[in-house]
Amino acid sequence: MTVKVADIGESERTACPGKVAALPSEQLEEPWPAGGSWPQSPWDVRAFRPGEKVTPAGSDADLGYGDTLTSAGFTEEVVMSGAKAVVMATAVVRCDAQPRLFEVRWVGRSEVWARYRVAPIDEVARRARRGQEAKLAGGQPAGRAAWLVGAAAALVAAGAGDLCPVPAPP
Repeated sequence: MTVKVADIGESERTACPGKVAALPSEQLEEPWPAGGSWPQSPWDVRAFRPGEKVTPAGSDADLGYGDTLTSAGFTEEVVMSGAKAVVMATAVVRCDAQPRLFEVRWVGRSEVWARYRVAPIDEVARRARRGQEAKLAGGQPAGRAAWLVGAAAALVAAGAGDLCPVPAPP
């Protein structure tokens, strides 16, 4: 089989790098429902707030019992544990973590295992509502949907599970 490629000309060839640079960046984050286990893939980026406990989980094909995970946004390295085919750990997002994208890596390996975003509370609430709405679109009654979305937003706003102390006003 023979393929012929037409010459685009010198002007097109020199303009090509500028056109490619002007293209919008590719969105690599995958939208997974907030209620599922995290991470579903290295690009399953969930939003967490400072002080929140998170539970990274994986199969023992990916991670083994006793493997250690590290992230600049966690308070400490966490060790995966579990039984059979599922291993998990509990990590705490640092109270002083600034809003940005963080990576989770296996200690001693160079590859990224997961990503998460530390976001201000309003961003976490918005993503939680979007995740609830996605789950509820599968046939839940509208009244229940409104209740669940309201309850999720109230828990986030009230600081449920918050481990970072808030200083009392003077």
